[in-house]
Amino acid sequence: MSRSFDPRPHLRQLANGAPHLDVKWRLHWLRSEHADAQIDTSLVSVEGDVVICRASVRLPNGGSASAHGA
Repeated sequence: MSRSFDPRPHLRQLANGAPHLDVKWRLHWLRSEHADAQIDTSLVSVEGDVVICRASVRLPNGGSASAHGA
């Protein structure tokens, strides 16, 4: 039986003291628990040196989530 991914060892502290889990570890976590999840990304806009992207994740059981990042 495999162990579930534990994100705690991979958390780092931001300048404001908040814990943060880098995207590479979020993806590792997702793939370790839902290898067949679908991830779609798209470029929303580019204005000067600000780029906004959107990511959507869909699980085979019907769960989904989306978010924007700059």
